[in-house]
Amino acid sequence: MFVCSSRASVAAMEPPTDLDAARIADLAGAGWSVEVVAETGSTNADLVARCASAPCPGAVLVAERQTAGRGRHGRVWTAPPGGTLTMSVAVDASGPGAGDALGWLPLATGVAVARAVTRVNGVDARLKWPNDVLLPTGSAGGVGKVAGILAELAPGPRPCAVVGIGINTGLRADDLPVDTATSVNLVSGATVDRSDLAGAVLAELTEELADWPGDTAAIAERYRPLCATLSRAVRVELPGDRTLEGVAVDVDDLGRVVVETPDGTSTAVAAGDVTHLRVRG
Repeated sequence: MFVCSSRASVAAMEPPTDLDAARIADLAGAGWSVEVVAETGSTNADLVARCASAPCPGAVLVAERQTAGRGRHGRVWTAPPGGTLTMSVAVDASGPGAGDALGWLPLATGVAVARAVTRVNGVDARLKWPNDVLLPTGSAGGVGKVAGILAELAPGPRPCAVVGIGINTGLRADDLPVDTATSVNLVSGATVDRSDLAGAVLAELTEELADWPGDTAAIAERYRPLCATLSRAVRVELPGDRTLEGVAVDVDDLGRVVVETPDGTSTAVAAGDVTHLRVRG
């Protein structure tokens, strides 16, 4: 159940702010080439296809409406027009060490998104490992997922990693896809300017990419304080229908979450779905 004030309900009904490519680019700073389209199936699929035929590091594709967005594990999601900020960015993955550090890109992007949402909208964004962005929902200790991130390698003349970002920005409570989701406007009680937020995400991402791929330890140091998974009891659904339960004690320099089980064994997990468990007293 999501708790929202009457002010938040009014904000959710206001018309969305139109996306403005020039303003986004201005706020983002140098190094990004921003394009806004009215509608597409998937910004990630479009940008992956573009990178396959021509070098496109720094390309940013933002969609007013996305009809076949993709998440992790092939999940598909859609949203009402204007209700989300959906964008994909192409990051140069051709340099030395980039291949070994690809796993850090979604985590670094999570840091950028969380910082941008907090800075622009005045809400306390946190991360659930590896890169789900969470906001408090107003219920006692409750949080909801407000953003997801998906990274894909795009081989081509100059290999790029295409990172897709989807942020719920202007949804009504009835629009939320699942009861574990929320939207920035529902938490902040104000209409979200998606151009401001997109520009802020890119500006924050520029800072994260300054340390990628060469200094992922520096990214880890910024990631850990934002990670709500650390010190929590968790259940991790692992590949092969395996399950691991314990306490998340660290995120290591490879971006893996380290889970300590009741017998004192520590396991570093590179891939898996994490559930935050409630501790029963």
